[in-house]
Amino acid sequence: MKIPQPIVETLPINSIKPYWRNPNRGDVAAVKASVEKYGYNRLIVLDKNHVIIVGHTLYKAVQELGYTEIPCMIVDLNEKQAKEYRIVDNKTRDLAQWDTEQLGMELKELGDLGTMQSFFSADELKNLVQDSIGNMQSVGITGEDINKISTGLSTQMTQNDADRMKRPKNVTCPHCGEDFAIEM
Repeated sequence: MKIPQPIVETLPINSIKPYWRNPNRGDVAAVKASVEKYGYNRLIVLDKNHVIIVGHTLYKAVQELGYTEIPCMIVDLNEKQAKEYRIVDNKTRDLAQWDTEQLGMELKELGDLGTMQSFFSADELKNLVQDSIGNMQSVGITGEDINKISTGLSTQMTQNDADRMKRPKNVTCPHCGEDFAIEM
């Protein structure tokens, strides 16, 4: 089966249409933090009518950040293929698993784990760091170093987690597709 090649086109953000029945509810705040820190470097996938197939959360994040236009990937899929791809793309992320040993080592090499607090809870980071202590002995990081990092991180993360919970959450009405914020 020959798959048509996608087209990359920069579009005004107001010409992009969210799929009204998108079943996935991504963490807009985390995606927004990622775009702020690392830039817009993953494309939203649209059908030929500019309806989002993949990238609803990214779309909401760049909207909140004030982007007026963004590059998008436009694919030529029929309605059934678009529905399948929308579901499969979200599900494959659910199926992904971390190699926690490798992840712990990567996190340790970063040193300052404060930048990860928008993406991992304090407990997750602490456990990942502690679980790979033995693997880091060979690069000169000691258990004492890890404990210092973890203690500082836990204190810092507790306040940031509390602040994050106070932020309004975006919700999309399943009937009309309108977005609105609720405070929790």
